[in-house]
Amino acid sequence: NQNSYVRYNKRNLQGNVYNPDLVYFRLDPFEVDSLGYFSNSGIRFSGSFKSGGIFPEFDEDLVLMPNHSLGFVKQTPPEGFPVFDGKGVFKNKIMLSNDGIIGDGDFEYITSTTSSKAMIFFLDSINAMAQKYKVEPQMDPVEYTDVNAENVKVHFSNSKDYMSVKNTQGPINKYNNVATLEGEMIYSPQKMKGSGVVDFENGELKSKEFVFDNYKFNADTADFKLKGEDKDGVAFATVNVNATINFKERKGDFISNSGSSYVDFPVNQYRCLMDQMTWFMDDAMVEMSTSKKSEKTEDTGADASDLKLSGSEFTS
Repeated sequence: NQNSYVRYNKRNLQGNVYNPDLVYFRLDPFEVDSLGYFSNSGIRFSGSFKSGGIFPEFDEDLVLMPNHSLGFVKQTPPEGFPVFDGKGVFKNKIMLSNDGIIGDGDFEYITSTTSSKAMIFFLDSINAMAQKYKVEPQMDPVEYTDVNAENVKVHFSNSKDYMSVKNTQGPINKYNNVATLEGEMIYSPQKMKGSGVVDFENGELKSKEFVFDNYKFNADTADFKLKGEDKDGVAFATVNVNATINFKERKGDFISNSGSSYVDFPVNQYRCLMDQMTWFMDDAMVEMSTSKKSEKTEDTGADASDLKLSGSEFTS
């Protein structure tokens, strides 16, 4: 008439990750009336599951799973189960076996929803290959843009309270699908940031750290390319700039981090030094200026007469 326990720290597909003192299934007292004959479908033990703080403790029946380990499939209530003391909510099916603690459903965190058929829950994190991932936009108290992606790698850290999203097949879509990120996005209660390459309108920014707000994003250090009319060529390019892209004002502002940065015009075979630029997206115009009245320029051989120069500022 004493409680028995089933633990999952040995012979587990995830390794020795489930502390036996924290993760276990407690069986209610039971009797076995026949040891000579039993069927797989007849193996059933009532009890409760303690997940070490991943989910609240809940009652369930332990049965023989397809991989021949003891476990269960638990359907959450419609409102889901709180995860990690309420940092998130999980909805749909929770599966326990020697494969680990696996979720088939939706994990909701801040304004995001991660949908996966095989979400692996650990004592302090979640790993998933998400078939769908989305973030609802928000202005207050922290700005987030909208995000939509498919087939992305998702990692959630409970102790550090952030979510990492990496694209695998297609890009991560943002700003109503106007911009795409190839790289990694970090999503937390403080901000949404990322690294990699952002492709938008006719522009391309590469940076080790972007900050994505509701209708604009910026990078302290970035390399920028403006594509030509054929989308394949490069109209102009510059490196090591502080960049802010504002989709509401429809412009991009760039300030050199080194006082002056080279700006290359590959089509015109022309190069000049400028310390700040503004790109007007809808007008397809770039305004450049330098703090000096004359600045070094290089004509690499082609006709640069189509560039309108005027003192310390010119517009192309």
